Amino acid sequence: MVEQAVAAWAPTLRALGGEVPNVDDIIERLRPLAQRIVPQLRDTSRLVNDAIRDGQSVLFEGAQGTLLDIDYGTYPFVTSSSASAAGAAAGSGVGPTRIDSVVGITKAYATRVGGGPFPPSSSMRPETSSAKTAPSSGRSPGVLVAPDGWICLRYATPRG
Repeated sequence: MVEQAVAAWAPTLRALGGEVPNVDDIIERLRPLAQRIVPQLRDTSRLVNDAIRDGQSVLFEGAQGTLLDIDYGTYPFVTSSSASAAGAAAGSGVGPTRIDSVVGITKAYATRVGGGPFPPSSSMRPETSSAKTAPSSGRSPGVLVAPDGWICLRYATPRG
């Protein structure tokens, strides 16, 4: 696997003026880590499904939010995963019929990183938006913040 990764990245490394690392050197550097990590590896889908079968409680936690969901978000400004509640089934290997309840927690504002478009305040008109760039002290610089967590919540809950 290391040989394949090095072979795949070698053209890019050379094009950027870098040196292609030696496969044996990489393996030797990884060996001590492997001894610690390999015993921890598990088939987590089986582990979670077995726990549900045995009547144990299972909690799935997700981050991001519906507006960043690959299917329901504000594409192309999304993450590469299913960040809505339905994504718990898709990402865990647990069938959706095995999930008994979903609790959604939202914040009172929505955020974006970078310069892409951002859903503005409740009027949905940029000139009246309360979105602003967060100050760099205490937060990541360039993060756009709007006090409109309800926008994400509207997309996350069934309508009709």
